[in-house]
Amino acid sequence: FVFEETKRHVSQNGREARPEADHLMEVLFETINDVAEYSGAARKLTVEAFCARLIKLVINSKIIFHTRMEAERTLNLLLEGCEDEDLTWVGEDPVIARLM
Repeated sequence: FVFEETKRHVSQNGREARPEADHLMEVLFETINDVAEYSGAARKLTVEAFCARLIKLVINSKIIFHTRMEAERTLNLLLEGCEDEDLTWVGEDPVIARLM
């Protein structure tokens, strides 16, 4: 819920900057990574919960570049630490397949 609400308020190209929402989104990215580092099971659940959401942020050209790159960095860190068998569903997920 917090992720989706914050995403609605982050700065967008051509609009007034919203530094508070941008900062909160960065804190959420850090929290996602912290939770994922707790254990392999936590990483798997975090990837399942946030993979599509992060991809949507990365490809949304309305969102400012900095936030999009932080989302990409977070996604890369999440996927980098996963076991191959934990990622087999990613290619089969219809939402993620459509986004890619």
